Amino acid sequence: MKKNISRIVPLFMELLLSALWKRKANSSLFEQVYADLWWDILKYAKFQKVVALVYDGIQTLPEILKPSQELLIFLAVHTEIIEKRNEKLNETLVELTRIYKEMDCSFLLLKGQGIALYYPDPLHRTPGDQDLFLYKENDYLKAKQWVERLGVKMEIESPKHLGFDWQNIHVENHAKVAQLNNSVKNRSFQQYITTAVEQAETCKLGNIDIRVLPPEANAIFLFAHLFIHFMKNGIGIRQLCDWILFLQANRHKIEAASCIIHLKSFGLLKPARIFAKALVDKMEAPEEIFPFFIENEKKMSEKIMNDIWEGGDFGLYRIGLSARPHGKWGGYWHSFSRQSNRACILWRIAPNYFFNSVLKRVWLRSVLTITGKG
Repeated sequence: MKKNISRIVPLFMELLLSALWKRKANSSLFEQVYADLWWDILKYAKFQKVVALVYDGIQTLPEILKPSQELLIFLAVHTEIIEKRNEKLNETLVELTRIYKEMDCSFLLLKGQGIALYYPDPLHRTPGDQDLFLYKENDYLKAKQWVERLGVKMEIESPKHLGFDWQNIHVENHAKVAQLNNSVKNRSFQQYITTAVEQAETCKLGNIDIRVLPPEANAIFLFAHLFIHFMKNGIGIRQLCDWILFLQANRHKIEAASCIIHLKSFGLLKPARIFAKALVDKMEAPEEIFPFFIENEKKMSEKIMNDIWEGGDFGLYRIGLSARPHGKWGGYWHSFSRQSNRACILWRIAPNYFFNSVLKRVWLRSVLTITGKG
């Protein structure tokens, strides 16, 4: 499929964007699409975590141009699995809300089911983890102790969050929403989020109200989150869909001047403008949804999209990513080399962030090795 990606991407994007923007797909593009290519498009949609959206796009095609009944059934089954998974996440979120309330723990919902509400069909967003921001230190500790008492499978706790499996759902209790790799800018970012929590809003999920970040802070957080992952290994199309649809729905609630000031103070304004250029050019995003001017960096915006098209969800399908050596030090070197190479290719998007990311990884790996934690 890698060899055929130049043929797959335009067709995949047309189907995705037709679903995203609730329009009909351009049927003329699909007049010479045969079975093997259709299956490649489906596999690629799985790589990018947008199967249900691509299925929605296919439904807008004339019957004669749709793929085989076998593939349509396959897509319908996968879409139903995504719907059921979303319903399960919604149910567990209601249950977690009850449990945390009984423990007197306050949390904000990050990404996930809160962002799904902005999709044309909220059940068609491919779900991930359940991310909860326990913004009070004591509440984070209480929730951590509850998880420990459960005796469930837990990840190694990071400075940012503690992940665990509960009722077949992966939950992450966050002490911080995100961690910028520049200490000065990160300090400013954490203070901003602390203040933003005081203006938290609620979204309706079923018959309960869930607290979420206010629109400006949520827009900045969504970009910071996707950009951090982009720097490290890459992101998929789903993360871009989240940001676009959130901005589209909340553009009148975000004050441009304030958003620009804060993005600039976190060192994220230039990369946000370059990403916006990519989304306007390649994903039909209206310029007016962005609370800042678009950066006219066509070359870099194309590099961003090519990186995302090649890498898939969190860069997991990039050529060579699966070739990580089994040995401990060989694995460390493989990760360092890969991220260093990304920095050399993409540094112009945000020079300070990319080079800091590499240096921080060397420092963190050294500390973990010396302390025996990694």
